[in-house]
Amino acid sequence: MEKIFESLIDAAPTIAEAFGGRAAVTIWDRDKCVYALDSNKKALAAKAGDKFDVDFIKNVGAYDIVFNKKKTYTTIFNREEHGEDLRVTMIPAINENKEVVGLVSVSMDLENAVSVKNSTLELKSSLEQTNLTISEITNSAVLLSEKLNRIIENTDVTKKLIGESNEAVALIGSIAKQSNLLGLNAAIESSKAGEFGKGFSVVAGEMRKLASNSGESSRRILSALDQMSNNIKVIIDTINELGEIATNQAASLEEVSATVEQISANSQILVDNMDMN
Repeated sequence: MEKIFESLIDAAPTIAEAFGGRAAVTIWDRDKCVYALDSNKKALAAKAGDKFDVDFIKNVGAYDIVFNKKKTYTTIFNREEHGEDLRVTMIPAINENKEVVGLVSVSMDLENAVSVKNSTLELKSSLEQTNLTISEITNSAVLLSEKLNRIIENTDVTKKLIGESNEAVALIGSIAKQSNLLGLNAAIESSKAGEFGKGFSVVAGEMRKLASNSGESSRRILSALDQMSNNIKVIIDTINELGEIATNQAASLEEVSATVEQISANSQILVDNMDMN
């Protein structure tokens, strides 16, 4: 056995320990496996004495780099093609004559890393979807605030119209009082006229009835308008509160959206840093 292999076999446990015991180490000459050290999690498929598979080394693109260029080669074996998720590093074993007489293979299980990466990708996707939903809610809140402001403008106009109606009804009430006074004066004058004032007395009575009815109607209308005015005030106050809530909600959602975007960006950085290819 080449001295280089003896040295590598002595160093194998230290190499494995450098990876926290998660790495398996195999040492190969050009014919067979001369040493195999399992990791603390999984047993190796290769054992000492197994034939060196030149075709496999060539197929994964390692042969030229390791044996001809005398350089270290690292690749990823995925579960779909090789049954496991592994990071495999092949290091040329070079003797004292500067010849590559074999290689050292260090294999590290990537199952946990793959699981974390997949979970991170799912988290990123969920965050992106959440951010879209938040954006939709934010837009709806802004739209609601705008519509509430338009309602407030319309109710202000209505309140102004009610005020003008109050003035008109008050005028009707004033006319009713004047008509009642006029009817009373007419009744007095008709009584003075005696027999000749009977017809005028009937007209005066009707005028007083009309004045009374008008006055009663104006009072009812004023009462209704006053109630409407109070109700509209309550509506305006409520809408103002809703508008403030909608505005605050939109602002809060924008802050949440910014936070989610930052988390999503950090998730992407994590995914990029975990890229195993």
